[in-house]
Amino acid sequence: MGHTDANSSKSPPVPTGWITEHMYPEAVENMLRCSTGLPATFELAEIAGARYIFSSGKDYYLWNNISTEGWRILNVKSRDDLYTQVG
Repeated sequence: MGHTDANSSKSPPVPTGWITEHMYPEAVENMLRCSTGLPATFELAEIAGARYIFSSGKDYYLWNNISTEGWRILNVKSRDDLYTQVG
């Protein structure tokens, strides 16, 4: 019989310094849509900063609300990939 690690099927933890819940997620999504022109689904917010990570279609993006600059995050195909790369 093979041994299965109990943690092998768990998703990676939320990256340190980020949160997955926001008091006003709809307002954040609206701000991201207006700022980027992309349909946005809130994913992560920086705890002590002004950066957000959102998904649009199959891609993930990082948006800096202070500099008003954004970037597509490469080589991420799932939320687990995202948490691993950001963490």
